[in-house]
Amino acid sequence: MAFADLYRPQIKLGDEIARLLNIKSHANILDVGCGNGRDLIKMRKDGFTGAMYGNDIAEGILQAAHEANAREKANINFVHCDAEDQCFRDELFEIAFLKHSLQNFFHPIKGLEETRRVLKRGGKVAIANNGEKTRVVFRELRPKIAEFLKLDAYPDSDKSFNVDTNIPDLVGQVFKDPVLTKFESEIRLKDVQPYVDYIDSGRSWWGEIPDAQWNEALGFAKEHLETIVKEKGELVDYLTIGVIVATKA
Repeated sequence: MAFADLYRPQIKLGDEIARLLNIKSHANILDVGCGNGRDLIKMRKDGFTGAMYGNDIAEGILQAAHEANAREKANINFVHCDAEDQCFRDELFEIAFLKHSLQNFFHPIKGLEETRRVLKRGGKVAIANNGEKTRVVFRELRPKIAEFLKLDAYPDSDKSFNVDTNIPDLVGQVFKDPVLTKFESEIRLKDVQPYVDYIDSGRSWWGEIPDAQWNEALGFAKEHLETIVKEKGELVDYLTIGVIVATKA
C-alpha cells in the first residue's frame, strides 16, 4: 500500500480537480507536468472524450506514460517539453491543470504564463500543491537527518512553496479570480515502518549518499519516529492539499 493511501480521509485529488473545474466531457485538456500520465488516463476511462495532452520535461517518466497509454488504448498525446516553454500553439486548450508540478519549475511565473498562453480565453486552470501543514513530523526530522548526514542543506519545498503562503499570489499575477479549496487528512501509526519507507522513497532528493550511510540515516530516522510512538502512543501527521482554480481573462 502506498504511503498516501494510509491517510484518512482519502483525498482523491484527480477527482476533486475534475469536480472543481467542472470539466465538460468533450473539453480539450492539458496536464502540465503529467508524470506517468495516470490522471489523464483515469479521466479518459471516466468518459472524457476531448483531446488530451500531457507534457513533462522528464523523458524517463514519460516513457511510463507512453506505455500506459498504449496498454489502455487511451488515445492521449504525451509530449516531451518544458512547462516554461510549452510546445503548443496559442489558445489550444479549454482546461489545464498542474498537479504537484509548479514547485519543480525554475521560474514558476514563466510556467504559469506559458500555461495561460495555450489556454483559450475564458479557459480554466487548476493548480494543486501541498499546504504548509503537510508531513510536519518529517519537516521537524529533516534537519536532524541532514545533521546526521553532515549536509548543509536539505529538501523541504512544502515549507517555502505552498498554498498557504506564496502560490495564490503567483497565480493571481497571471490568472483572474483565483479560488483556493483545501483538503485535509491525517495519518496515525503505531508501526513507523511505512513512514521510514516514505522517507526512503525520497532518497534522491538528498543527493549522492552512499548506501551504508543512507541506511544508517534511515535507522536514525526510525529510532526518532519510534520515540514519538513510545512517548505519545502513536505517530500522528497531516496532509493538506490546496487546489487553486482560476480563469484566463
